[in-house]
Amino acid sequence: MDNLLPTLVLCLFSVTATAEERPDMAATDEVLRFSTVNDFGSITRIKPLLTKAYAQVGYEIEILEMPAKRSLLSAENNEDIDGEALRVKGAESFLPSLIRIPVPIASHPVAAFVTAQNRFQVDGWASLLPYKVGIVAGYVEIDRRLLNADVVRVNDAEQLMLMLDKQRIDVAVVPESVGTLALKRAGLRSIEALSPPIQTTLLYHYLNKKHVALVEEVTDALRVLTGRPNASLISERVQAAE
Repeated sequence: MDNLLPTLVLCLFSVTATAEERPDMAATDEVLRFSTVNDFGSITRIKPLLTKAYAQVGYEIEILEMPAKRSLLSAENNEDIDGEALRVKGAESFLPSLIRIPVPIASHPVAAFVTAQNRFQVDGWASLLPYKVGIVAGYVEIDRRLLNADVVRVNDAEQLMLMLDKQRIDVAVVPESVGTLALKRAGLRSIEALSPPIQTTLLYHYLNKKHVALVEEVTDALRVLTGRPNASLISERVQAAE
């Protein structure tokens, strides 16, 4: 699957008009707050996209980074949070108060991390079943895929990598960018991400149902900014192939 991020960067730089330059772009006068997973590398590149999309419909945005499970719960239960910046398709079952904007705005590989002496051949999710697997609570797609595995859940990726280093688990499964950053922060050099990734996952923006009137406008803005007018159809085909 081609990575969506280079396309998004090009599109963002090609759509540079401000509200003053474009009379059809609404002036921003209200702030919407979105939770997201901390240490999620994609968010620094996606924030400009969401900022521009919401500026076009009259809003400023603020993105609040927090642990994965807390982000999930905050988006669903905290009335001061207006949605989630990025989540996988299917998170609707955990977030009934949120609406998925049907335009994929990022993709990330999910990787299996192991110590050097415990390498094995990755071949999809089933190849993890013989092992004790560590994951970060709140990554709903990873959790769903490992329902039949021997799973240990922790609060953050750095804690997960420390457990792996101490051989309390056999393999750690997290988004590759999240795991790589956790290894750097923990100073661990004997752990690596296996290749190929287990899965490359599309990510979507979620908006609280109290803002249902904005869904169509935000969807249209993101389709234009990503350069994908048929984005929902593309994403359905990709997800079906996984």
